[in-house]
Amino acid sequence: MFFIYFIMFAINTCHSQQDKAALHLKSNGITFTIKQNRCKYISITSHQEGDSLKSFAKSVEGKFISSTSLEIIMTPSYSKTSRLGYDSLKQNTETFYPLNYNPISLKVKDISVIGYQSKSAHNCLVAGKILMTIGIITTFIVAPLASINYNTGSINSQRYYTLAATGLGLYVVSIPLFILSKEKKFYLKLPKNSKEKVWRLDN
Repeated sequence: MFFIYFIMFAINTCHSQQDKAALHLKSNGITFTIKQNRCKYISITSHQEGDSLKSFAKSVEGKFISSTSLEIIMTPSYSKTSRLGYDSLKQNTETFYPLNYNPISLKVKDISVIGYQSKSAHNCLVAGKILMTIGIITTFIVAPLASINYNTGSINSQRYYTLAATGLGLYVVSIPLFILSKEKKFYLKLPKNSKEKVWRLDN
């Protein structure tokens, strides 16, 4: 009997640890889960208002570690703070964090937007950048240079059109990859006049 209880305890503990390594977002019966092992980065944005400032917004981008119903823990890589005073003066501050920076905790009640990019979406972004760069270089540099007959000064139009079309094709293929790599955004608090869905954390 003790052995059975021990197995059940181990299973529940394992499930609890796995659940903490995921963000569960719900909206109108739809559930979206952000898993730590599939997440390239998350960005957390919080908006606040105070007596001395008209608005205060801070966005933190980094690696997602774990979460509960009260907090999200992440290792930051970049943050941007925007302060807007009642005198309409706006101040932006950017911070880049070292690789081994200590994890930070962000309170769920202060979060207004969660951004997310999966590892597969990030791979699409990298592939899109490579294909677009090769396409531009092929069309505007390689095609003209490779089509010139340097002995006679003439241009091989057939070779030029073939290489230029290849470069243009690579450029076109890169566009849907950029679309697939677009960051997903989940609004926990909606800005004024916004028609976006409202999500809630269900951890």
